[in-house]
Amino acid sequence: MRIEQWIHDRFPGLRTVQRRSLVSEVARGHPLLDPAVATTTPRTIYWATMAMNAAQAHHVNTLYPTEGLTQPFERAGFAQIAPYLSGLVFAMPDEGHRSDMEAVSLWAKELRLTGWFAWQAYQGSR
Repeated sequence: MRIEQWIHDRFPGLRTVQRRSLVSEVARGHPLLDPAVATTTPRTIYWATMAMNAAQAHHVNTLYPTEGLTQPFERAGFAQIAPYLSGLVFAMPDEGHRSDMEAVSLWAKELRLTGWFAWQAYQGSR
């Protein structure tokens, strides 16, 4: 989300392409809201995945207001969590990878995924 915001803010000439790409990406998630998908996916995984997709939809709709983009997620019960998760990302200062890790850890806590992953040092970083 931060990268898309950065592109949006710094490269206005790319907005037409960026909008098309992001709206398409969000729309690809709409069929996943089908109850048949929800009933065949473990609840914890389904709910967390769709909450993250809804947060992305919320952010994309903030950048590029698009009728009908967020409504499927809202109807499916993600109306509150979407702006909340999106807000967590932008509430902290952008410190690159460090703040990205903090945002991921916050999302994991909120989505009850804490302990599902462990951060590993990347030896190639400085």
